[in-house]
Amino acid sequence: MSDDNSILEFETHNAMSRVAMTVGVPLFVLIFHGLAFVVCFFAGIYCFGWWGLVFPAIPLLSFLAIRIICALDDRALRRFKYSLRRRRLNHRYGRHLLITPRNPDWSKRNARRIIRKNFLPGE
Repeated sequence: MSDDNSILEFETHNAMSRVAMTVGVPLFVLIFHGLAFVVCFFAGIYCFGWWGLVFPAIPLLSFLAIRIICALDDRALRRFKYSLRRRRLNHRYGRHLLITPRNPDWSKRNARRIIRKNFLPGE
C-alpha cells in the first residue's frame, strides 16, 4: 500500500431504500385504494342506484391526497405512521418516551435486574 492521500470513492445504493411507487403513490397504497374504489363503486351502485356513484369519491379523494403528500417525499407515509405511534406511546405513558416509559412501577420491576446486570457482575 502506498501512503498517497488519494480520496477513495465507493458507489452507494441509496435507491435500494426507496419505496416502490407507481403513479406517484406507494404500490401497496395504490392497490388498497384501487380495491376500495371497486368495492365502494359496486356496493354504492347496488344499494343506492346511480346515487351510489358518490361513495367511490372517498377512496378517490384520499388517493389524490396521498399522491400530493408523497410527491416530494416517498417515505412520508412511513414517517406519518411513526409519528402516530409516537403520539400513541406519549398518550399511554404520559410524556415523551426517551429511553424507558414513565411508569411508576418500572423502577420497582426492573431496577433490581438492571443493578444485578450492570453493577454486580461478580454475583
